[in-house]
Amino acid sequence: GSVPAKLPVDEPVVAPVLDATQREVVKAAEAYLAVIDEGKFGSLWNMVSSWAKPQVTREQVSQTYQKLRDTFGKATQRTLHRVQLYDEFPGLPKGRYALVQYKTDCERQIGLWESQLLNLDTDGQWRVNTYAITLEPMPFPEAKPDPAIEQKKQAALTAAQEWLTLVDAGKYAESWQTSAKINRD
Repeated sequence: GSVPAKLPVDEPVVAPVLDATQREVVKAAEAYLAVIDEGKFGSLWNMVSSWAKPQVTREQVSQTYQKLRDTFGKATQRTLHRVQLYDEFPGLPKGRYALVQYKTDCERQIGLWESQLLNLDTDGQWRVNTYAITLEPMPFPEAKPDPAIEQKKQAALTAAQEWLTLVDAGKYAESWQTSAKINRD
């Protein structure tokens, strides 16, 4: 059967609460892992992204995962460790990407790291581009900040600095007028 992914108790997920897109990505990642856990390696090729399919044959995928199973055995425990979204990924075609990382124990090796790079495919579904199982966690590239979010953060910071300047200058009436409505009620 499949090994259910569970949120860790001792290791926090980078984002305390997964947003809707991250939940979609994790669902796709876990579906892929479920097929690995079932040992249906030939079926994995059907789940890879359209960008990755020309890079590898069904036979290569099946052989690679069989070698991994022969080396490490089946997964016995898997803990979601990190999910990171990217608007672009270094060295890959333009598009939306996500890295998902699990800390995994297998029958013959504990403390492994499973990492999946997924991309938003042409049909709007998240599909696996790359899978790796390693002894150490793979480093995640830094995500470039969303310019719209950065602009909003800067506007909020500027407004806060202006409000603090009024308070520091003793202009309490003006600071009250510029504060949020929730503060005035």
